[in-house]
Amino acid sequence: MKYTVSILLLLLFFGCKGDPGPAGPTLSGNITGKVNLYADNGSRLLDQSGMQLSIDGSSLSCVTSPDGSWQLTGVSAGIYTLVFSKAGFMTKKVSNIQFVGGGTYFFGFISFAQIPPLSVTRLDITGPDSTHAFHLRGYVSKADSIDHYIALIYDKAPIEISSTISFLFYDVIFLSHDSTAFSFPLNVGAYAKDEYRLATGSTLYLRAYALANYADPNYNSATNKLEIYNPEIPYSNLASLIVP
Repeated sequence: MKYTVSILLLLLFFGCKGDPGPAGPTLSGNITGKVNLYADNGSRLLDQSGMQLSIDGSSLSCVTSPDGSWQLTGVSAGIYTLVFSKAGFMTKKVSNIQFVGGGTYFFGFISFAQIPPLSVTRLDITGPDSTHAFHLRGYVSKADSIDHYIALIYDKAPIEISSTISFLFYDVIFLSHDSTAFSFPLNVGAYAKDEYRLATGSTLYLRAYALANYADPNYNSATNKLEIYNPEIPYSNLASLIVP
C-alpha cells in the first residue's frame, strides 16, 4: 500500500512541473478626482477648468472640466506620483498613489490657490534685547486690497532656493490688506534653543515668500521638506541672526 501512495505522490509532484504559460494581462483602469481652485482672495472660482493632471514619468494626462472633475484613463496597476499644474496656481505633486487597476479609483478632492500678486522684497532683523528676543521686519512689493499671508522658513544652514527646501521650522504670519510691511517677534530663548537644538553662537537663517490668503506651504511629511515647484515665486533675501 505504501508503495502505491509513494508512486502517486511522485506523479503529482512531477505533474506540476509543466509550462506555466503566458502571464495574465496587466490590469488597467481609471483614476478620477476633483479640484477646487481659489482666487488669491480666498473665493472659489466659478470656472474650475484648465488644471492639468499627469502621472510623473508618464505620457498619461488630462485636464479638469468646468466643475473641477478629472479622469485619467487606461492607467495600469502601479504606484504613481500625480502632478497638478496650472499657470498662475501653486503646483503640487502627490506621491505614493497605489492603484490596483481593474476599475475606477477616486483620488478625492484637492485645493489650489492662485499665486499672490506681491512678493517679499526684504527682511531685516534687529536684536537681541534683554529677553533674547529679536525683531523681524519685512517689506512687500506693493499694497493689495485683500489680506495675504507670509511664509517664514528657518534653517541652520543657508536656505537654498529650489523645488524642495530643507528647513528646521516655519511660521505663517498674517499680512493685512493695504500693508506694505509686516513685523514679527523672534524669541530665541531657552525653549527655542532646546526644541530646535540651537547652540549658542550658531547662525539661524531665514527666507520668506508670500502666500495666497488661505494657503499653507506645501509640506511633505515623508521627506520633511517644503515642495514649491513654481519657479516664478519670488523669495526674499537671506536674513540671519546669531543665537544668543
